[in-house]
Amino acid sequence: MLCRWIVCITVSLVLLFGSGCTVMRAIDNSSPEEIKKFQTSKEELWNMTKALEQENAAYRKLLAEKQSGIAQMNKGLAERKGEIERFNGKVKELNTVLDTLSGRLSQFAEDKKAVLEAAGPVKMKPAGKRTPVKRINGLASINLKVLTGDGDLASASAMSEQLVKLGYRVKRVERALRSDFRVNTVYYGPDYGAAAKALVEKLERDAVAKPFDWPSPFDIVVVTGRNSR
Repeated sequence: MLCRWIVCITVSLVLLFGSGCTVMRAIDNSSPEEIKKFQTSKEELWNMTKALEQENAAYRKLLAEKQSGIAQMNKGLAERKGEIERFNGKVKELNTVLDTLSGRLSQFAEDKKAVLEAAGPVKMKPAGKRTPVKRINGLASINLKVLTGDGDLASASAMSEQLVKLGYRVKRVERALRSDFRVNTVYYGPDYGAAAKALVEKLERDAVAKPFDWPSPFDIVVVTGRNSR
């Protein structure tokens, strides 16, 4: 009896699975064409999903390439920025050097102007006439001027007294426009180089001799310096 029931149940299950589609059709009234169309639509959706996934992967790959390119561009821009900063640093250094040179040139021009003004007005000689060379017949014949180049008029007065004791005749004692002379400086005109060097040797303090690089009515101009007090 039990075996008969088992056989009946097995046959029923086979019939049920075999008629599954028929039962489903009976339930929703779907025709075989509609079922086939449904299966086709399902395959199309699956294919579309796969295509979209492939397209998404392609876009992700393209995005990664673009991001890599942007990173390379940013790196290049950073390097260019560093080069520009280094170039600007060099330009700044050059500007500093130029400013220093300009300041030195300006100071040189001011120094020259100060010495020219301190030497007094220039007496113009008639054109076409040659002035005879002035012969030195004694220290008193030298047209000599003393200027203070250390800011202290007393040093010029002391220098004048010393020169008078040595036999020179000082025509004028004045204050120079500059006060940054470090040593006594003896400026001399044409044909008075030997006399200026001889005066330098007679001075008790350090002194230097320099020729005039401007016209002057004086034969020798002595400028006192700070280190010679």
